[in-house]
Amino acid sequence: MPSRPTAKSDRDRLIERHIQLPAIIANKIIPRSNAFDDIEADGFSGLVQAADNFQPGRGADFQTFAWYRIRGAILDGARRNRRTMATADTAPLSAAKNVTDRASPDIEDLIDRRRTLAKLRDHVSRLPEREQQVARSHYFSGKTIQETAAEIGHSEFTTSRIHTRMLRQLREALSATESP
Repeated sequence: MPSRPTAKSDRDRLIERHIQLPAIIANKIIPRSNAFDDIEADGFSGLVQAADNFQPGRGADFQTFAWYRIRGAILDGARRNRRTMATADTAPLSAAKNVTDRASPDIEDLIDRRRTLAKLRDHVSRLPEREQQVARSHYFSGKTIQETAAEIGHSEFTTSRIHTRMLRQLREALSATESP
């Protein structure tokens, strides 16, 4: 059986030595945003998993091993957040009214986000049917382009082209509504 870092101090040293790796990988995968701390936390979770599961006797470099664990944790977190975001606008707005004043800045962000999502949904509803299917499946249901392609019965290539066209149409529609 391959050797594993047995002492907690070995694990801690691996984590300490590679503590910047989650931020580096997060920056490469997802540009800085308001949720960057959450993304970096997902990456740190992947680093801890890598330290827990690393087997030095197998001949792999820890940084290489950790890279894939961290990247996977970040992507899983991004998918999870996208699904949460897709369902967040279906929760009643009255829930925001029941929150105390201590959280009022968060309420304002939530209301702005819901308004933006409502505008986006309105624009999506005006798209041609195929573009609507791609938007609902990919963004509101959190499916990958590959899963969306299978769902709507098109190739990945065709679905990707529909997706690109849909994004261009939405970008144009949103910029037209934001112009004075």
